[in-house]
Amino acid sequence: MTGLLFAVWLAAVDGGTAAPAPTPGPPKATLSKEDAELLQHLEVLEAYDEAKDLELLEELSAER
Repeated sequence: MTGLLFAVWLAAVDGGTAAPAPTPGPPKATLSKEDAELLQHLEVLEAYDEAKDLELLEELSAER
């Protein structure tokens, strides 16, 4: 019984301490309209770049 009372007393005493306030994260970066569009179409641009590389390789192999 004494242990139970001690546990309740300890919880009551410790329960009054507040947790530290969460720190805010870094501010969000703002993007221009052009940057937002670029990020939106990044996969298409990467595929286009790969296709250009393939075309260059085909041209170089045809010259041999």
